[in-house]
Amino acid sequence: MTLALLLALLGSLIAMGFIVRRLENNG
Repeated sequence: MTLALLLALLGSLIAMGFIVRRLENNG
């Protein structure tokens, strides 16, 4: 795995968690 791929994967996980938290707060 390249560093760029790891960073992209980590970023997508953080974004997903952020979206889930916002949805939970709104819901």
